[in-house]
Amino acid sequence: MWRMLGVEAEGFRALALKHRGRTGLSQAALARRAGVHVRSVQGWEGGLAYPSAPRLRPLIAAFFEAGGFAVGHELTEAQALWEAVGREAPHFETPFDAAWFGELLLAARGWMATPEQDVEHSNGPSSEHWGEAPDVASFLGRDAEREMLRRWVLDERCRVVAIVGLGGIGKTLLATRLALDLAPAFDYVYWRSLRNALAPGEWLAGAIRFLSPGDPPPPDSEAGRLERLLDLARRARCLLVLDNFETVLQPGERAGRFQPGFERFGTVVQQLAESAHQSCVLLTSREEPVEFSLLKGESKPVRVLGL
Repeated sequence: MWRMLGVEAEGFRALALKHRGRTGLSQAALARRAGVHVRSVQGWEGGLAYPSAPRLRPLIAAFFEAGGFAVGHELTEAQALWEAVGREAPHFETPFDAAWFGELLLAARGWMATPEQDVEHSNGPSSEHWGEAPDVASFLGRDAEREMLRRWVLDERCRVVAIVGLGGIGKTLLATRLALDLAPAFDYVYWRSLRNALAPGEWLAGAIRFLSPGDPPPPDSEAGRLERLLDLARRARCLLVLDNFETVLQPGERAGRFQPGFERFGTVVQQLAESAHQSCVLLTSREEPVEFSLLKGESKPVRVLGL
């Protein structure tokens, strides 16, 4: 009854972990949304127990509302989660209620559609550019750090947030997971890596072209481009991700100071930190730019998370 034809179906535990990973919720936060004790979520994800039908419905609703299902495939993924319990849990015979889930979809989309309809994507320009961002579908952990970072960006509206730490500690993975968590709250997400020493003017031009595809081309000067970017950051809520920021910084005794030719990045960060706008810069770096010393703090627009 529960076997999916032609498909090696994933188990309930793997699906539960995957969907919670997409939401960015901690086990405790998911439990609150689903109306269960955190030990229930721990048992489900540990493969020690399965939810009953009355518990599985609010769990699926919590995943859906928090972005745990892929856009355009919500019905398929919700049904797969339900059927995984049906395959594995003893005495679970309640069929998936597509009409109930269809009502969730209708309420969220605000337009009439059948539960089987997939979301049709616009043919217009994309609002997200992920560049060299890694795949974090299996990312787990760092719940406390993710919660703190989300609070800084969404609740406290910090304009610049940095994740700083040694190479290989997981800064890029954490930043990617965070950016995916935050994406629904932003009009645009623009991700670029500085690993290949991208020049400040080139980064500014790329950001401007992405954020305003129908506008005139970027100004010739870096100062003009920065002014245009600040205007765009005021007009729309943009998440600008700069990965591997240490590439443009000097090592050793002059750590935190910019490499010759990359000083404009200091001006970019400082202007985005001090100017009024509704956007946020998220950067990863092995070193903290010296400009942050006067800009960071609990009541200031720059926050730094050290890993």
